Amino acid sequence: MHFVPDDSVVPALPAWAAGPPENEVPAPVAVHAVLARTEDVAVALVGGHVYSTGVELDLAVRRRRDDPAALDLFSLVEGHGHRHRANAAPGRLLLGVELADGSVATNAGPEPDRDDAPRLGDRGGRGGGRSVDKKLWLTPVPPDGDVVVVCACEALGVPETRTVIPAAVLAGARDRVVTLWPSEPRVEHTEPPHVPLSLPAGGWFERVLGPQERPGDPGSRG
Repeated sequence: MHFVPDDSVVPALPAWAAGPPENEVPAPVAVHAVLARTEDVAVALVGGHVYSTGVELDLAVRRRRDDPAALDLFSLVEGHGHRHRANAAPGRLLLGVELADGSVATNAGPEPDRDDAPRLGDRGGRGGGRSVDKKLWLTPVPPDGDVVVVCACEALGVPETRTVIPAAVLAGARDRVVTLWPSEPRVEHTEPPHVPLSLPAGGWFERVLGPQERPGDPGSRG
């Protein structure tokens, strides 16, 4: 099984674009749709949460049977170099959204050149074999209206599909977001003080590891 940290995002993005705010309780929304389905593969949205700056979407990809000769499902869904879109796997699962105002965003291609442009980012996933689950981050919150989700993956035999998420699913969700407290700047963590090992004097560990500094010894950092 493969795991990707939740902070798997393109470096140097603005905080609001990189992922959900940590000082908010989101509003759950009933985003539930099978985006694509063949005899062997299914791709679906199975939930969502709206924040003040975007929508986190839960994606589920399933394969019917094991096939050692087939391409690795996790690699196709995560795209190998998903931290840098230019290095993404050529056969990766392609996802995109088209918003009511005509703007679009995808999980492929270069990053938008405008800060206010919609983005569809990867928030990491886990799985392998027949099953992969991952989170997507769509920012900002879509304008009022339907959201069209486009999906395709030639390597998995998934043709291009278009699925409409009705406007009513997301309507009013942003007003239900709870802000817990003002956002605080991050503080850099410093290295903890060095604490020497406590070894039995004259024993095997002291012979193998060597004498250890003790608090109060000259040159000790403890």
